[in-house]
Amino acid sequence: MRRTIHSTITLMIMALVVAAAQSTALLPPFDQVEFEPAKREKALAATQEYRIEALNKDSSLSPEARQQQINLINGEANKNAEALLNKDQRLKLGDLGREANYKPPPFAAQLEMNEQQQAKFKETMLWRAREAAALNQDAALSAEQRQQRLLKINEGVMDRFAGFLTPEQMTKLNTLLKEMQQKQSGQKPQ
Repeated sequence: MRRTIHSTITLMIMALVVAAAQSTALLPPFDQVEFEPAKREKALAATQEYRIEALNKDSSLSPEARQQQINLINGEANKNAEALLNKDQRLKLGDLGREANYKPPPFAAQLEMNEQQQAKFKETMLWRAREAAALNQDAALSAEQRQQRLLKINEGVMDRFAGFLTPEQMTKLNTLLKEMQQKQSGQKPQ
């Protein structure tokens, strides 16, 4: 009985996938079907893969148009996958993404940090990115409130840096940051 239900659901998913690929609809109405979360995720993934495969076979699309359509499909899939996550899971996913994509800022090498300092530097930069992302998600804040909170985050970053950088490294960091600000504002560094 269970296998029959599973087979029926699989056939329904495949029918939805084929219908989605043949129509201009972006996604089948998954929200109207009461899938278990794991099965819904698999159905969405299958739809994403099928649609991308169909795009790759479509010779009428230019490479740029094909890539644009693939980017849209991937964006939709990410949005739908995020909808399956609770707040804590979304935060963890964001943290994992920030960690995987972390690159130290160009000036970091000029501070000549040891391995322990580099680890704390990375931890601090990831903390800042997490706090800034949370700030950007808070729609209740005015632009002025957002700016004030961002200043506090940046002050927190500098406080953290002061906890593990030497006084000489802090002086160098402040000099490098001033030079960057001047460059961004079009002034010549002194």
